Amino acid sequence: MFVILFVFINSIYSQKISNIDFDDIKDKTTDSTSKFYYPTLLKRFSGGDTLMTKEEFKMIYYGNVFTNEYNPLGNSKDEDNFK
Repeated sequence: MFVILFVFINSIYSQKISNIDFDDIKDKTTDSTSKFYYPTLLKRFSGGDTLMTKEEFKMIYYGNVFTNEYNPLGNSKDEDNFK
């Protein structure tokens, strides 16, 4: 009985893994004709654009990896802008 209860509770509170399509994000954030072009989104974000969508924030968050300034071991120029 305890095992069944444990499995039930564990399934309710278990972590959900989201599937992030990094290929799609790279394509969208590096294409200068895309509405999700990273430099354009970053400029809007830095300017305090209040009309940005959840998807645009997602593209900024994950798209940072595909910029030349990205440094996984230290500060990048964009990290200061995020702060």
